[in-house]
Amino acid sequence: MKAIITISAICILLTVGCNRNPENPDKLRTILFERCIETEQKMKISEIADTIEYLELKTPHDIVISRILNIACGDNFWLIHTRQGIYKFTRTGEFVKQIGRQGQGPDEYLYILGIDINPTRKEIIHADTQQILYYDYDGNFLRKEKINDYFFNIVFVDSVLWTCNLCMHIDKYMACALSLAGDTVTVMPNPNYGIESLNEGFSFVSSSELREFSKYKENVYMKTRSSRDTVYQLSGTKWRPYLYLDMGKYQMPIEYEAWYSEDAYNKNAINYWNIPRLEEDDRYFFFTAVRQKQTQRGENENDYKFVIYDKKEREGFVVKNEDGMKITDDILGGPNFWPRWSTNDLYITTMEWFDLAQWIKDKKRTLSPTLQKQFESWGEDTNQLIVLCRKKRTNILAFGQRR
Repeated sequence: MKAIITISAICILLTVGCNRNPENPDKLRTILFERCIETEQKMKISEIADTIEYLELKTPHDIVISRILNIACGDNFWLIHTRQGIYKFTRTGEFVKQIGRQGQGPDEYLYILGIDINPTRKEIIHADTQQILYYDYDGNFLRKEKINDYFFNIVFVDSVLWTCNLCMHIDKYMACALSLAGDTVTVMPNPNYGIESLNEGFSFVSSSELREFSKYKENVYMKTRSSRDTVYQLSGTKWRPYLYLDMGKYQMPIEYEAWYSEDAYNKNAINYWNIPRLEEDDRYFFFTAVRQKQTQRGENENDYKFVIYDKKEREGFVVKNEDGMKITDDILGGPNFWPRWSTNDLYITTMEWFDLAQWIKDKKRTLSPTLQKQFESWGEDTNQLIVLCRKKRTNILAFGQRR
């Protein structure tokens, strides 16, 4: 039986096994997602951030940054993962160097599945197919560790590297912890493992929006394909249920999952929402929700909604304004904003110069003098931009302690 794997940034077949019986959902922090996805509300950037700025990534003429898939933040640098490679920039956007080289040599890689940073040893970590590559902060290759299992993403925590795989029926583990030497420390079983699939072989389609691991202050969270309704929090080397997403009628039955039956998925996916990524801060959860739908031509495409849950008010809603989805930029007047990453101080997203130019052409809003001046200094050869929103400093009660 031949296994066929298709990877695309356009369409998602999220192979998420349904966690039908989450661990004690009544005792978990619960969000009624069904109610959230059916409620719309406006929001402005000034409600969550004090400032917003656009950062141009400046590179040599022979390097073009066209599609940013992931960002890792060092003490004084950005680590940028693109389709072309991994690049290091200063915090002001100045190019430092490319990290690693694609190829089949002993110090080369085939693919980029994930990146992270070990700040203690000042190392850059690069996940490849069944191997982990390590570089120092100057980009010098240090070593390569072979891994027996396939995996899809990584996060480095307290001298342990966690990997996460595709969580289909053929994957034994949901997550695996590795030592710096590549030895297995502990594993988290995959509840989908061993279930018989109706497909001949298997296929999946992934997206840059898919992100199993996220960080918030000192906490690390995981939400995989086999735990769609449960977000786990890392405690030592154990993952404990942290947040229960009550999907209601939007919870996809396991019989419709793509890894179980691709035909059933294609027929029914429009009726169910998946959450491929989330971000968190003191006040809000930010959920990117997606489902697959068909165009008039019969082609599959993704339908997105952007959901915010207010911990203080215990209410959630889809962000929708007069000019479309996402959060209105009432500070600089730029395109609507949605955080793809976050740090303790910043919400972060990226933007193509063309999209900003199209926004200005459509004259949906008047740009501030600051952004207008920046835009006039850019052109068609401008690399993808990083958009940084500095979070508001607010003191609120912890989630779950109100009322």
